[in-house]
Amino acid sequence: MTERLYYFPGNEYKVFDTKIGKIGIMICFDKAFPEAARSLAVKGAEIIICPTAWPLNERSEDDDQLKLYNIFDYARTFENLVFFVGSDHCGEYEKEICAGHSRIIGPVGGYDLRATTGFDEGMAVADVDVQGDILKARCTAMGLENLIKDRRPDTYTELTKVTKYNFMNLQTEE
Repeated sequence: MTERLYYFPGNEYKVFDTKIGKIGIMICFDKAFPEAARSLAVKGAEIIICPTAWPLNERSEDDDQLKLYNIFDYARTFENLVFFVGSDHCGEYEKEICAGHSRIIGPVGGYDLRATTGFDEGMAVADVDVQGDILKARCTAMGLENLIKDRRPDTYTELTKVTKYNFMNLQTEE
């Protein structure tokens, strides 16, 4: 990914109250970082929306970049037991092959795909019970463990420290 060459990062992840529930937004490469989606979930997001411009090597379900795209979407959904709405452009632009696969993933179970466009242009649409499905997921996931409630942020403090193994801003500890 070369996004850092063209775009400037934001400095927070916001959650908005809407008629259908609390919606959090992250953008494209943010999906590669568990902390982004978790930040939205602990702020109360019930739906995470993630528009992307994800490039592929080839238009194939076996494409390595598409596999990453899929893994990130499902992982962020299941880790946080929320709905995940992903959108991507499709087709080819100049020499770039686009992922497509706009989708709605539900929080219940590991692969709760509610709607998808595949490689084609279109809209992913599904009728869902946002609060009901999230409650069900949070009461039944991982053998009745609540992945949000049972987290232990006090054990993750190393994530925010700069060390020789954690290259935040390309700095290292002396």
